[in-house]
Amino acid sequence: MAAGQGRVEPFASVLFVRADRCKLANSYTVSTEHSWDLEGQGRKHLRDAPAWLAQPGEDSFRHHSRIYRSSEVMRMTQAPDWAAMWWVIPKGNDAAPHMEVHISRDPDGREVLSEDEQELYGMKTMDKGVDQPVAVLLRLAGDGAWRRVPAMLHMASARVTAVVECYADAK
Repeated sequence: MAAGQGRVEPFASVLFVRADRCKLANSYTVSTEHSWDLEGQGRKHLRDAPAWLAQPGEDSFRHHSRIYRSSEVMRMTQAPDWAAMWWVIPKGNDAAPHMEVHISRDPDGREVLSEDEQELYGMKTMDKGVDQPVAVLLRLAGDGAWRRVPAMLHMASARVTAVVECYADAK
C-alpha cells in the first residue's frame, strides 16, 4: 500500500497453480522461517534471503513446501521442485515491503525456475491496484458504505474463483 497527497493506493497480487498439475505439501502453512531471531532481544538478524531477492542484512520471512506432481510417473522420474513465498522488508523508511513467489529446484530457493519452466504447474499471477483519494473513502465510510464491504468481498471472492475455474477449464 502506498500513500501520498491525500491518496491511498492499495495493490494486491493473487497467485495460483493448477490443482490438477500439482499439490503443495501439508507443511506449507506452518513452514514460516524468519531471517531474525524471534526469541532474543533486539531482533538479531540471523540469515540473508537469496541475493536475487534482497540485499544482505534485509529482513525477510518465507513459507515454503515441496511440490508433489499430479503424475506418479513424473514423481518417480524427475527431481522434486519447491514452492516458496517470500516477504522482504527492505532497510530504510522509503522502501515498501514486497512479496515474491516462485518455484525452485532448490529447497532453499537459491535457484528460481524460468516462467516457461513454471508453466508446467500452470502457475499464474494476477495483479490489481487502485488509486483512491482519502476523502472519497472517508465519505463512503460516513455514508455507511462500509456495511457493504462483506458483500463486496464475497463478490470479489466469487470473481477470483470464477477466473481460476475458467482458467482451469480453458487448459
